[in-house]
Amino acid sequence: MDKHAVRQTLDQLAAFLVVKGENAARVRAMQHAARSELLATGRSSALDELREQVPPGLAEMLRIPGLGAAKVRQIHESLAIESLAELEAAAGDGRLAGLPRFGAKTAENVRRGREPGCCGSRAPGRCGAAAR
Repeated sequence: MDKHAVRQTLDQLAAFLVVKGENAARVRAMQHAARSELLATGRSSALDELREQVPPGLAEMLRIPGLGAAKVRQIHESLAIESLAELEAAAGDGRLAGLPRFGAKTAENVRRGREPGCCGSRAPGRCGAAAR
């Protein structure tokens, strides 16, 4: 497994842990343990478990430019949103813009980020990573 793939996997692990509500110290500890396992086996059992625990819609939301793990967690906890369709509806009807640390610009970014072919993400593992 090359360095880029390891970094991408560790970033995904961290994002899933933040979505689940883990604190920063736990995230770092899990990344450290997973890195050792990745280098030894090429897989992360912790990430495999998290992929089963985190709803698929939340993982898809992480690919939208401007939505990081903390915002996805806030959306999920505050609005009980678990799919991209529900997220798009919340962006359209104003519920998303009404959340603390969100606004009309974030809602617009969500709508634009859902358009086919839209990207712009800088985070590894998201749609823009392969283009670099």
